[in-house]
Amino acid sequence: MKICVVNGSPRKNGATGKILQEMVRQLEGKKDVEIKCFHLGDYRMNFCSGCMRCNYDGKCTIKNDGIQDALEEISKADGIIIGSPTYASNITGQLKTFIDRGNFVMYQQFKGKYAFAVSTYENAEGKKVISVLNKLFLFSGAVLSGSYLSKVAFNGDPFSNEKKRGQLDRKTEKLYKKIKNKTQKPIIQLIIHSIVLNLGIKPFVFRNKDKTKGLLDRWKLNGTI
Repeated sequence: MKICVVNGSPRKNGATGKILQEMVRQLEGKKDVEIKCFHLGDYRMNFCSGCMRCNYDGKCTIKNDGIQDALEEISKADGIIIGSPTYASNITGQLKTFIDRGNFVMYQQFKGKYAFAVSTYENAEGKKVISVLNKLFLFSGAVLSGSYLSKVAFNGDPFSNEKKRGQLDRKTEKLYKKIKNKTQKPIIQLIIHSIVLNLGIKPFVFRNKDKTKGLLDRWKLNGTI
C-alpha cells in the first residue's frame, strides 16, 4: 500500500512535523507500506491563479514549482495523512495554497483513499483545523480514518508526555489496518458525500462540459462516473 504524508507547516521539524515523523516511523516498519512525504516548506509554491484550466486540462498548468509532481503521487496513494499547525484559527497559508492547486474536491481526488488529519495548536482552535481537513477529505471522496490533535507550545515537543506518543501510535495502527482491510466507508459519510457530489458538484460540471473535459476524464479514471 502507498501512503502519502503532507506536512502543511513551513517548519519541517516543528511540532506538526515531529508528529508526522512519528507516524512515518511506525508505518515504515510495515513490510507492505510505501511512504511518500511532502514538506510544503520545501516548496516555493505559486498561488492558484484562478484560470480554471485545471478543469479542462485535468491538471494544474503551473509547472515550475514541483507541486504537480506531488499531486500526481497523491493520486496514486491508498492513504493520505495531512497535518497543519493552527494559524489564525485555520490551516497554514502553505497548505491552503496546496489545496487550491490540487483541486481535490472537484477532481474527487481522494475517492476511496483512507484519510487522517493532524493538527497542533498552542492556544485555541486546533479542532477547527481538524474540521477543515476532514471536510476536505469528506467532500473529496475519502474515508475518514482518524485524527490527532495536540496542544503544544510553539516549537515544543509534542511527546514530552510519552502517553501522547502511545496514543498516536495506536491511531496510526488503526489507520494502517483500515487501509489493509479495506474497511468500508461509514454510512453517514456515504450519505454526506453523496449529497455534496450529486446535488452540488455533478450538476455544475455537467452544465459546463465544454469547460470540464479534464475533470470528467479524472472522474472516469477514479470511478466517480
